[in-house]
Amino acid sequence: TAAATTLVVTPKDCTTLQYTGMTSAPRGTNATVSAKLTDLGGGSAGGRVISFALTGGGSANGTTNSSGIATATIPVGSTVRSATVTASFAGNTTMEAASASSAFDVEKVGTSTTVSPSSPSVDAGDPVTFTADVSSVLGGAGTPDGSVQFVVDGSNFGGAVPLSGGEATSASLSFGTGEV
Repeated sequence: TAAATTLVVTPKDCTTLQYTGMTSAPRGTNATVSAKLTDLGGGSAGGRVISFALTGGGSANGTTNSSGIATATIPVGSTVRSATVTASFAGNTTMEAASASSAFDVEKVGTSTTVSPSSPSVDAGDPVTFTADVSSVLGGAGTPDGSVQFVVDGSNFGGAVPLSGGEATSASLSFGTGEV
């Protein structure tokens, strides 16, 4: 007697989805996300909608090109964190659903700081304050928050001063000569 063989035929082609986009971006910016959809049955994966979502951030849809690649832009949000980006294909009448995820880091934004005295010239012993102007090195990335620690002659001067509108001003000090 011959051994029986069972063959399962599905009405849909199997698919795979591979995440191929950015895996990090500065907070307050947008990230370009992409994924490649493959029809394992050999059919075209073009013209299919891929949904992208970032935990704690935004979501967007992209449509696959003739190579099966979909691209979209999503906002990453304003909180520095470790997140997950997920690409999903919902499936259709001829293709099975598929999804893929990747770790995604929302990073701090680099800053540039300029320190200016309250007066361009000061006589020894006259009181002076200093203002630190902190700006993002990425245009449109928002106003930096946090605080500034003023240092005089290598030692902390007072406590950290919270930023307000990207600026922090030191307490008044009087000295002969020194480096701020």
